Amino acid sequence: MPKRYLKPDQLSRLEDIKDEIKGLVREATRIVRPTAEYPSAHAYWIGHILSALDDEEYDSGSATTMQETIDALDPLTLED
Repeated sequence: MPKRYLKPDQLSRLEDIKDEIKGLVREATRIVRPTAEYPSAHAYWIGHILSALDDEEYDSGSATTMQETIDALDPLTLED
């Protein structure tokens, strides 16, 4: 049976991974920004990746963000 919740260190690592991905996408954005390809990158992959993580600036309607998954796996978010 699949686990419903994660240990605090696992949740923390997921948060770290999310933040690392965001940082890398932001770095890639800075690299691409001065190019002619920036508008399409911004409209597609930059927005999709960031909205899938949790960035509301790029709300593309991700069904479930990574942050929502982290929250759902956190036993401290249990509603009684």
